Order: sequence, then structure tokens, then C-alpha cells
Amino acid sequence: MRDGTAHRRIERFHELEWVLNEVIGRVFPLTGNELLRPLDAIGRTVTEDVFAPVDRPPYDASHMDGYAVRSSELRGASRERPVVLKVDGFTGPNERGPPLGPGCARRILTGGYMPEGADAVVPQEEVTVEGGSVSVRRPLRPFEYVDRVGSDLRRGSVVVRAGEVLTPVKGALLETLGVRSVRVMRLPEVGVLSFGSELTDDPVEADAGKVLNTHAPMVVSMLKKLPCRPRYLGLIPDDLDAARAALKTALEKSDMVLTIGGSSVSELDVVPMVLSEVSDFFAQGLKMQPGRVGGAAVVNGRPVIVLPALVHSTVNVLNELGVPVLAHLASAKLDQFFALTVATLSEPVVFHKWIDFVKVVWVSVSRSDGRLTCRPHLSESSVFSSIAFSDGYLTVRPHLERLEAGAEVVVKRPLWML
Repeated sequence: MRDGTAHRRIERFHELEWVLNEVIGRVFPLTGNELLRPLDAIGRTVTEDVFAPVDRPPYDASHMDGYAVRSSELRGASRERPVVLKVDGFTGPNERGPPLGPGCARRILTGGYMPEGADAVVPQEEVTVEGGSVSVRRPLRPFEYVDRVGSDLRRGSVVVRAGEVLTPVKGALLETLGVRSVRVMRLPEVGVLSFGSELTDDPVEADAGKVLNTHAPMVVSMLKKLPCRPRYLGLIPDDLDAARAALKTALEKSDMVLTIGGSSVSELDVVPMVLSEVSDFFAQGLKMQPGRVGGAAVVNGRPVIVLPALVHSTVNVLNELGVPVLAHLASAKLDQFFALTVATLSEPVVFHKWIDFVKVVWVSVSRSDGRLTCRPHLSESSVFSSIAFSDGYLTVRPHLERLEAGAEVVVKRPLWML
């Protein structure tokens, strides 16, 4: 394979959307789910709608540390003529206590439930305490400093939708509502293979002249932010038999496989050769730059995403092809995996080639004069720093040759950057 006679060329570049649709049409979402406590289900895809079983708060509750009162008894209160009320007890957080008597105030802490008869809370900073009484120097509106029953959430409201990845805050909210279990999707097993005889996972060997395999741990770390269980399955040399065996084993162990490297068109790029032999569907060549030698395959119903070795292409194909396929596999809503920010372009961007492709431009974002601006980091596909110092990226539609300074653009931030 080193005599120069086995090199190939990509005859056709495919629309990214077409490749994605072809893969998704051949891959079924995973089956199998489990019941977990909400706080143990953070980051997992919920498989059915979850509703609030109770109002939150279940009663009117104090928003402050202070005294629960009848607002009608304070209509004439002023600094000159304070209203004096007898303190008739204490209510702590999550407590309610007996009804409030006429002419009385109840010491109450934040989160305490309002006693029957009380409809406002005067903050402790606004009263004078003398013996067993408090003096109030101003009127209070009905329900001032009171969180009304159900003001946070009404019983029967949808808290989490099916297909939503459970966030820490929503997990905590479910716990406070008394939800003790949620049904979540089984995590997809994602195998990651690196290809290249020049690579090593050993820093000592890298110091002696080999190339350190940085892409696999980078990709695995990115995947850990998504609802999946990534596993690095090893470094494979540029050998057809080794590639066949590695892909076979990876597909047996995984619901989805990502290959890194070995995806171009030289005689050493074995991944497309193997996938051409074993796939039910295989497309190499994407109308996306950087990332054009990436691709995807389906083998016995399991997706394989081909990530090129140059870092821009690796990351772009992962974001724009790998993540959507993973979301489909996990029955998760794709928009949860990216944050979108509108910003103004600080300088023009001109494209000189691959005009009919989607272009990916990494940018840094800053705030100036109250608005967000983004500065493009244009570089070769192999340059790490232009992504490392970026805050997100733009996807530029085909046939657009120039973006002007001052243009309003949408910056896409992958979940692994958040």
C-alpha cells in the first residue's frame, strides 16, 4: 500500500443534510430505559413527560424573614403612628402553624407557610421589637413579600418533556416536588477509534519522535458532555486487516462508532476502504469546509461517523454530523446540544474556494458598548489555536463568498464549550 498505486479520489461531495437523513433513516433510536432518582438522572434523556404532582409552594409562603400580619390592620401605620402588634408565635421554613389572631403578628422565616388569616409579611428590618410586641411603621399591600400558592409551579404543569435532557436545576425541582423517579433512556455506547501508524498514546514515545494521539481523548471528553457513554477503543495502524478487525470489534461493543483519521484519499487511509466493503450505506465527501473528507456509514443498523484527522475537520464533522446522529440514537432533542448567540461580525470574511460548500468559521465573542461582537479566527484546518481560543462557530451557507463587517450572525456554541 506504500507504492503510490492505491491512492483514490472523492468523486462526489454530498450535502450534509442528505448524508444525515440517509443515516437517520437507517438507524433506529435505542430501546431500553430505566427508572432513576431525578438527581441521579442529570444529563440523561427523559422518555416521557413528567408533570408536577403538587403546587409549589403548596401554600402561600413568606418570601422574607419577618412577621406575618393582616394587611388590613396596618392601613394607618406611619412613623409617627406605628401599629403595635402582639407576637403570638414562630413559624420556620416549611411550617405553617395555627391561625393568626386579631391584633397579632407571627414571627416567620423565609419559606414558612403563611398562617390562616395572615396575608402579608413585614421584613424584620422594618419593625421595632419591644418585649413581646412589634411596631410596624408603614402600611403593607395584600400579599406583599408573599409567594402565592402555585406561583412557582402549578399542579399538573409539565416540568420535563419527553426527549429533554434533564438539567441539574430541573432535577432539583423534581426532587422538591416529591417526584422520586423518572424514566430515562439507556445511554448509547459510543466507541472511538484512532487510526494512524505514526500515532502513539504514550507521551514518552511522542518525545522520541512519534505523534501524540491528542484527538481521541479530546473527542471522548467532548462526548462526556452529551447523553452517551464514550469509550476509547484503541489506536489502529494503517493496515487493512487491522482496520477490519478493529471496526468489527467496535461495532460489536458499541451502539455508534466514531473513527478519527485514516479518512482521506491516500494509500494509507484505510477507513474508507473497509467501510466500502462492510457498510449498508457509506458516503465519504461532505459539502462542508473544513470537514470535506469526512463521512458516515451504517453497518448492520449501527452508525459510523468518519472524523478526519485535521483538528478543524475532526471537530466540525463531530458537531455537524456526529452530534445529530447521536441525538437521534438517544431520542434527544438536538437543540439542547448547542447554545445560539446573536453577535455582530467585527471584520469581513472572504471565501476564495469551496464556494458551494457550507463553511465553518470559528470566532471569539466579546462585549463592546453593550453589544456582542465576534472576531473570526481564520486558519488552516490543522491549527489548534483557532478553535482553542474561540467561543463558538458560524455556519455559512453555500454560494456566499463574503460576510461583511457589521453583519449580524448566529454563533453556535457546542455543549462541550458551555
